[in-house]
Amino acid sequence: MKLWVVIYTYNKIDEACIQMEIIRKLWSDFFEKIDIVHAYNGNPKDYPNAYLEDQLLYLDNPSHYQWAANMMDAWIEALLQREDLDYFMVNASDVWRIKPKVLTEIIKKMEESECVLWTCPWGFPWQDTRRWVWLATDTFILNANWERKNHIFPLKWKDFHDKYIDIIRYMWHNNVSVEWLLASRYLTACSHIKMESNSFLWLYANDHVYIIKERMPTILTVSERNFDVPELGLYTNHDLNIKKKVLIENNINVWPYCKSFISA
Repeated sequence: MKLWVVIYTYNKIDEACIQMEIIRKLWSDFFEKIDIVHAYNGNPKDYPNAYLEDQLLYLDNPSHYQWAANMMDAWIEALLQREDLDYFMVNASDVWRIKPKVLTEIIKKMEESECVLWTCPWGFPWQDTRRWVWLATDTFILNANWERKNHIFPLKWKDFHDKYIDIIRYMWHNNVSVEWLLASRYLTACSHIKMESNSFLWLYANDHVYIIKERMPTILTVSERNFDVPELGLYTNHDLNIKKKVLIENNINVWPYCKSFISA
């Protein structure tokens, strides 16, 4: 299986580099080929050269929401020109996955259940209606062949923002959420599938997302998130002391950025 990993980074350079070290060191025996592409929109002087990524792209940094969407769009369109690509994963810089065997099992389950997208709702425990269920964008996996045919991406955040911002504010939202936009674009992509009637659209869309139930709810309170899912080997914590403990307890200390992070 051939996997591409898109990492997008603003200022968490050390964590992005550790993510690349984990991928190169721990994942290599579980995938036929792994290509890492890195979209970076921080100060180029702070990250002047590629590290372990196969490709590095420097982007401008517009507003917070737009830059995240832009960095996904920049690479995903290019990746899909590769016909040998099976799956691609998008990760924020601070996402670490230390159990590649679990990752391969997840992809196998996706294939068995014909799911094309691996993610979870992004919201609070009480937001349990479809209207309030968004899709997490800090980490997700997408079937490349399905995406080539149906096109969730590019998200085109700015085009959507400029066209619909009055309606968004009319609905008492202050901006275009990337999570909402991904969910909306996923539904539109599902609508390209030939089905008996549009009444089956929601059913198809729900049936073809592999939900990360272990990560729900993703947001606990206004100031707390469900950052880590140890049984999946998934760590997204913003607390660097917790991240440091993860590296130490799992003996992940064989690369320069890991060693520096542990000793800091």
